[in-house]
Amino acid sequence: IWRLVTNFLFLGPFSFPFLFQMVFLCQYAVSLEKEAFSGRSADFFYMLLVSGLVMVFGVYITDAGFPFLSHAMVMLLVYVWSKQESNMSRSMSFLGLFQFQAMYLPFVIMLFSVLMGQSPVMDIIGILVGHVYFFFHDIYPRQSGKQILETPTFIQEMFEDSAPARAHRGWGAGQRLG
Repeated sequence: IWRLVTNFLFLGPFSFPFLFQMVFLCQYAVSLEKEAFSGRSADFFYMLLVSGLVMVFGVYITDAGFPFLSHAMVMLLVYVWSKQESNMSRSMSFLGLFQFQAMYLPFVIMLFSVLMGQSPVMDIIGILVGHVYFFFHDIYPRQSGKQILETPTFIQEMFEDSAPARAHRGWGAGQRLG
């Protein structure tokens, strides 16, 4: 059961692609958590949980034999970041070589990975799962009015910033003694 979690923690041996993955992970995970999921850590955790389960289930069903899915999870974070309305039209530069809009970033990264001699399969898995999450979390609810991927209450209660029940206790309000 520990493999369900640890397969997302190994980005490979120290190398040039490893450094790129670390940069993408730090930059886009932090940006997503601070901007798109600001004050909603439980929702961010739930996105990672649901996406991770979909990836593990998909690899298990297809018998693809991928021992590590961390690269796909990084691509998922990049994809979800690129689909946020505040980022879609943002102009970006990849290694100073060419300009493009942020909504194309996952595909630029995938092209760069292929040019470095890596297989695009992990990138495609991350993009596909990211698109499924984005569709069911953002697009489908806007069109149908039904929220499918709502964060369960027990997960919201695990996170301080998402638990409104704690606000009524008055914590942090100082009182004068004596």
